[in-house]
Amino acid sequence: MKIRPYMEAAEGIEGVISTFGGQADLFFVENNTDKQTQILTEKILSGKYDQCIGVGPEAARYLWALKPDPSPIYSMLLNPEDVVGTGGNECGISLNIPVSDQIDIISRVFPDLKSLGLLYDPANNGNFAKTAVALSAIKNLKITKLAVSHRKMIPEVLFGGWNTIDALWLIPDRTFISESIIQYIIKEAISNNVAVIGFNRFFFQSGAALSFVMDYGAIGRQTGEFALKRLKDGRCVKVVPAFKIMLNDAIIKKVGIAVEGEK
Repeated sequence: MKIRPYMEAAEGIEGVISTFGGQADLFFVENNTDKQTQILTEKILSGKYDQCIGVGPEAARYLWALKPDPSPIYSMLLNPEDVVGTGGNECGISLNIPVSDQIDIISRVFPDLKSLGLLYDPANNGNFAKTAVALSAIKNLKITKLAVSHRKMIPEVLFGGWNTIDALWLIPDRTFISESIIQYIIKEAISNNVAVIGFNRFFFQSGAALSFVMDYGAIGRQTGEFALKRLKDGRCVKVVPAFKIMLNDAIIKKVGIAVEGEK
């Protein structure tokens, strides 16, 4: 399946490899016939490739199950430990921006922000919430945890939280991440003069005041550079993905939240 973000990352990888005189073969593991998968598996295990890279969860699962030598690299994975496990397997570029980096940016961009609501499902992001609360205290920022275990709980939880928060932080969480739910939450937040902080371009387009936006092509180039470096030194590490922040000036003005440099 040719998913656009994965294709952009793959093109970034190929560009870096070719620039340094290498060759990158691109394969799609989804929807392959058994024969096609067998041929690909034989190529990988025969040692044809100096390095194998799995872009996206399906490709990473496939490579980690094969256990080629050298061990593979992943790219474009959200919560890679859920896909490749832990204990020395974490090697590549994830889609996770460190909690500390996000809090630093939020507190810097919105210097007057005192209370930040975090909407999450404890079953999916309990550790994230715990870490965020601990780190936000260093910035004199209070995080109000808005826990939901089912999407039907969202209206009630938000209704009880609007008067206690200045901004609402939305993170990747499979319990309530759908376009219609996101648009509903953002609309309700704006009507309550609460700024929303999101994690991709769709949030920005839907009215989030601040969005962390991944640059998939840049992540691909990061991955290509990482792979070439690893061929030289053999090191396996986790790398922070390339991203940028997008500010929605119209929404910021509408909800009345102060931004960096206004004072």
